[in-house]
Amino acid sequence: MKLNAIFVLLFLGLCFGHPLLAAEVKTGVRFQLLPGPIVLDSQTGLMWATTDNGKDATFYDAEKHCDLFQAGGYDDWRLPDIKELMTLYLPGKRNSSGCFMSELFTLSECSFWSSYSSIGGAALFNFRVGKRSFGYNRDSYQLRALAVRGTMKQKTDDG
Repeated sequence: MKLNAIFVLLFLGLCFGHPLLAAEVKTGVRFQLLPGPIVLDSQTGLMWATTDNGKDATFYDAEKHCDLFQAGGYDDWRLPDIKELMTLYLPGKRNSSGCFMSELFTLSECSFWSSYSSIGGAALFNFRVGKRSFGYNRDSYQLRALAVRGTMKQKTDDG
């Protein structure tokens, strides 16, 4: 199955000049660093920015950052939904930023906005403690944006 995915990526690269063609695709590795720099999550099929926006951000700042973000030749980045964020959580594996996620991410904080919003607020995920919460749209203290692109190829059991 994984071999088929590699051939599809190579075919797309040959047909459309896809940036993944330049990356070494490693089988059996969940998180792969691609040029851009971008992290590809082979479990979900999502591509992630390796760094966050680098400063406190309101929900609106986070949305704007992700909408304007460009990396790896792509300009269709967006703010992730809460389930997508939660797929990055790796309990027991703290990275150099102090977040429980892959060491390929270099972050300035561990709490991130999601695109799930409701009246006056939005869902957050904190990778330092592994919990989701809800913040007011104008909150910004230690809250960041992490851009994602693509759609998840599998559903998660988490709410």
